Amino acid sequence: MVLNAKKFEEFVVRRNLTFAQYIEKMENNNAWGGHYELVALSIVLNKRICIINESKDTTIIDASDNENSSTIYLAHDRTQMHYSSLRKIEQIQDKKETLEKNKTKLKRNFQQIQKNTLEEFKQKEKE
Repeated sequence: MVLNAKKFEEFVVRRNLTFAQYIEKMENNNAWGGHYELVALSIVLNKRICIINESKDTTIIDASDNENSSTIYLAHDRTQMHYSSLRKIEQIQDKKETLEKNKTKLKRNFQQIQKNTLEEFKQKEKE
């Protein structure tokens, strides 16, 4: 927002803060962001942001300068004024499959380490 202050200053002034005070407040880890912060995020990440609420209404924020930029999907709970990230089921399934493969590899590696350690232990006993 600092790099694009002209775009955001007018909205911050409406909150009875100077722009500097607002930025200082938002730099706090406990600060909550809203629509204008998502616009700034769209600019910085050069991505579209699609927000879907519980009524399935959709808002698209596209401050990216790339027609082919990927999209970040968020759910917005208007009752709690909270955003949650959304992922496609395929992405979750792909990650699950990758985790399962890694788990299998780790298990095999661990078993091999156990076997090697046992063999070394037996060899030392013989000496």
